[in-house]
Amino acid sequence: TDTVFASDGKISASGDLLGNSAQFANNGINTLNISNAGAISASSTIQGTAFTAQTNGDTKATIDASGNISGAGALTANSFNITNNGDNVFSVTNAGAVSASGELHGNSIALTNNGDNVFSVSNAGAVSASGELAGTSLTLKVNGLDRASIDTAGDFTCRTISGSGAFSAREAQFNHNG
Repeated sequence: TDTVFASDGKISASGDLLGNSAQFANNGINTLNISNAGAISASSTIQGTAFTAQTNGDTKATIDASGNISGAGALTANSFNITNNGDNVFSVTNAGAVSASGELHGNSIALTNNGDNVFSVSNAGAVSASGELAGTSLTLKVNGLDRASIDTAGDFTCRTISGSGAFSAREAQFNHNG
């Protein structure tokens, strides 16, 4: 009396439905299969409030009811986007281009082109560039004190100039005490 088989093929049970495997079809088309090994195949959306993937009782990945994803392995994708309130805040394209709307933090940075280092900043703050450094002005400081500068007009100021070779210029002016 706990199980009913209707003439239209419907089954109703108040207890467990037991079997080796299950196959559900609609108009002869498989819509859901559960194998005797536990594999699930569906031709439509599988819905739930949470998901946990485990191997031999060891959790490999989870998706909680809030959409938080946690995984024990690598995240592999063709491209990757992180959004906040619908705004893209971080992305990596399938060509490897990285875009971030906030600061990128790290110990050091090395930019390469075809395997050649073209720009780097060490964790001590040393900057190396194989190309031109361009800007509107430059100020070099040590412990917060100006040591040399080039302003937007191209005027150069420094504490000391020394060298072992020739000093040449179209024009030079040396002042002492004004």
